[in-house]
Amino acid sequence: MRVNPKIFYSLVLTLLITLTLYSWYPQNALAYNKEYQTNFDRIYSDFYNSSRYSYVLNVPYSNFPYLSGLSSMYESTQDTKYLDSALGLIEGSFNRQKDLNGDGFMEWESYNGLSPLDHDNNASTPPRLSCLYTQRGIKEASRVVRIIKNESCLDKSYQDRADIIIQKIKKDIINDPNCYQRFKPGFSTVHHIVSHPAVILLNLYLAGEDNIEIKGESFKILDILTVQTNLMRSSQFDQPENDGTVFWGNTSCEEIKTDYPTCYFVNVPGVPACKDYSNHSWCQPSDVSHANDYVYATTEFYRSGITYTRNDIKSLSNTLTKKIWNQDSTQPKFRDFLDGNLEPEGGQYGAWKMGSNLAPGWISLGAFESGLRDIFSRIEPDSLNMVGYYGELTKNDVVGDCKYSNRSKEITDGVDNDCDGLIDENSSCTLPSPCPGNVVGDSCQVDMLDLLELLSQIVGHPNDNNPKYDLDGDTNVGMSDLLFLLDIISR
Repeated sequence: MRVNPKIFYSLVLTLLITLTLYSWYPQNALAYNKEYQTNFDRIYSDFYNSSRYSYVLNVPYSNFPYLSGLSSMYESTQDTKYLDSALGLIEGSFNRQKDLNGDGFMEWESYNGLSPLDHDNNASTPPRLSCLYTQRGIKEASRVVRIIKNESCLDKSYQDRADIIIQKIKKDIINDPNCYQRFKPGFSTVHHIVSHPAVILLNLYLAGEDNIEIKGESFKILDILTVQTNLMRSSQFDQPENDGTVFWGNTSCEEIKTDYPTCYFVNVPGVPACKDYSNHSWCQPSDVSHANDYVYATTEFYRSGITYTRNDIKSLSNTLTKKIWNQDSTQPKFRDFLDGNLEPEGGQYGAWKMGSNLAPGWISLGAFESGLRDIFSRIEPDSLNMVGYYGELTKNDVVGDCKYSNRSKEITDGVDNDCDGLIDENSSCTLPSPCPGNVVGDSCQVDMLDLLELLSQIVGHPNDNNPKYDLDGDTNVGMSDLLFLLDIISR
């Protein structure tokens, strides 16, 4: 489209005179932080092209932060490249399974070790690490398929791939002969780990599954989740200071032992696990790293309206800000245990290490507290698992304090059912245009430099398809986009 110079410069003059900074609130704006996205893309590309990618395919325990980050980036941007990467990681991992015992169940070869904890709550079976290791990664795989199953605008091939993954989860994960007990109602032996099977079942429920068969017995998924979440929630304790903070042990404890330093060594040979008065072991305050999984589960159950309330989210936020955070806004660091203690000298990881594993769980609390988002944005780069970190930071700006409705399946009802920051997007399957400036809260702020950059793009690169400047959604950048912006501003 040729631009009449008189009209063009008249419009420029109008903009320069009337606007020094302008904010508008476009309906269904894709209000995500482009800098977070750029950082995520760079770090994930480095991971994908490294030897660690092959390692993670064999060890799904380690794919958790990557799948979490990819899911959050898709929910924030609606860019299917993140779903493609997530599915590639999931399918590649499942392709590494083998029938190791000839019993028809597929497993990963790296998971034959034993654990000091009875991960499946079944004394008749060995305490295999596979229960923990597989379910930690598979809970994020279940999140990916839940997102796909509730996106009616996605190509059918995505739906078909999600269905295959769901069947694998049901057969080889939920009905694993050594681990199936963890999915049945009442399992609560290992507090932070019970969140893994519970979240897997939650995502299947949100994806439309009502019932689950476990070793030939049928259960209503919602019934299992109600029992599991109430058991988890009841094993939280108020911290002694009564300052709105909470803590919990690594097992179903009836009290929390805070004998320092004895109770704060993690996996150190010769140091006894701290026991409560009923002789339950591992009843010291959970470390921040393992607690991350439980916090993540809490936010998802809150959004789903199952057991947990907004007060539970507030208690976790208080615990983070009052106990774990070092109170330094410039260079925030996070302590190792829920009551603010550091791992003692001679511990397995070293001080401040376990407090660096904050994503996605602890970082997800930023969606509910703007003050936390500010703290998280100041964390020193590379001090955390940055893939999960940037994915969750991006999502926090989009989702806010949203709760799932219609089991997170988007319908045309004027509500953000799936908590992706968009409303009724499945009604037209047309995504809104991104903000050409800076996103602040729900608003799109366009300052003079943004406007000049847009004008320069129109004049210097007409018919370019840079999505940042394609405001009217016609895949070309041109005069129509400037007119689109003026029309919004004039409303």
